[in-house]
Amino acid sequence: MKKLAVLSSLVLVFGILIFTACNKLDNPVDPNTEGIVYNSNIPFENEMNIPSTLSEATIEKPAMLLFPKDDPLYPERPIKFMVPLGRILKQLNLTDEQKTQVREFISQYRDCVKNALMALRESEKTIIEGANQARQNVMEQLKNGEIDKETARQLLKQINERTREALMNNPVREQVLQQLKECWETLIANIKSILDDNQKALFEELIAKFKNNRGGKGSGPGTRP
Repeated sequence: MKKLAVLSSLVLVFGILIFTACNKLDNPVDPNTEGIVYNSNIPFENEMNIPSTLSEATIEKPAMLLFPKDDPLYPERPIKFMVPLGRILKQLNLTDEQKTQVREFISQYRDCVKNALMALRESEKTIIEGANQARQNVMEQLKNGEIDKETARQLLKQINERTREALMNNPVREQVLQQLKECWETLIANIKSILDDNQKALFEELIAKFKNNRGGKGSGPGTRP
């Protein structure tokens, strides 16, 4: 009887292992992969490539940067205009292997965007450092009695105006805009490279619809990628 019980236990364990293995074969793709692929939304380049807001320099405090709430590096709320990439991909009936590949492409895209925007924010930090050096000069004049508070405030106002203009006209923004476009183009090219002819034709049609009709039906608010 004891041997029979042991044998029954082994058969039960073996059966569980086979059942688990079969389920894994039926669902080989990590559920997170499908979620990432089918829920991905890509912001338009101009929605990301915006200057930080200036927190003005005053007598009491130096100038600071307020990063955009839509910045993928510091997300706080959805970007208004998105390409609903996930909804498009869902219509292609991707294979499990394709889903895994697309997840990697999306990860590469995110890294590309992050690197581009980091370059923009670093350039803005340099602008702010210049503004704060100018502020420091004003504060030293005030401390030494060379100017009064009203004059200091007027000088700081001029510094703030120049700084705000420098952030808006920052030449790095144009470079970053081109980088963001290249991030997008690489993502689309990578996805197309793994599609069959029918999938590719449908993909191109749907991408064109949402990319060329910004703000139209289906391109409203969404979550960020």
